[in-house]
Amino acid sequence: MFESTELVPLALVEKAPGPVVATIPEEQDRAAGALAAGRVRASLADLWQVIRDPSHLPRHIPMIADVRIDGEQVALRLRFRIAVLSVRFGFEGLLVVEEGKSLEVKWTKGEPRRTRIRFEVFELTPTESALYVTSCFDVTSLGWLVRVFFKNHPEVALGVHPGSALSLFDAIQRAAKR
Repeated sequence: MFESTELVPLALVEKAPGPVVATIPEEQDRAAGALAAGRVRASLADLWQVIRDPSHLPRHIPMIADVRIDGEQVALRLRFRIAVLSVRFGFEGLLVVEEGKSLEVKWTKGEPRRTRIRFEVFELTPTESALYVTSCFDVTSLGWLVRVFFKNHPEVALGVHPGSALSLFDAIQRAAKR
């Protein structure tokens, strides 16, 4: 496993004009994914308040339709809109929270397979924080629609993971600025 700040150093995030994205290669025990990291104009406490309770994520992230928590277990229902189609998926995972620092959902069953969503926060100044968002999942587990689409548009496959990480980053950043 990698450390987010090794993949995208905090010094780079502080200097970058916008979010920085790094791809994460697939390994035997981990699906491919991406990490989006950037500055957020919000205190660490305000930013943490947005992500600390996963049951509130559907308020901020359109692709998350519902979250149910039972102790360390969490179930997420996802909804993706593609033109006139709406596709739903659901997965369960282990919820790992390091209070004030990180929240992670690690896949245990469901689709998309091998999902890992992680939010990490770091204080830069009293009014500015760094947000790191990791989004990993097995894109091939998303069914026939994705396989048909990627067969006809293979160039899009390269942007799925970075797009997912950036979408999550953007949603949390917007919520923290409110």
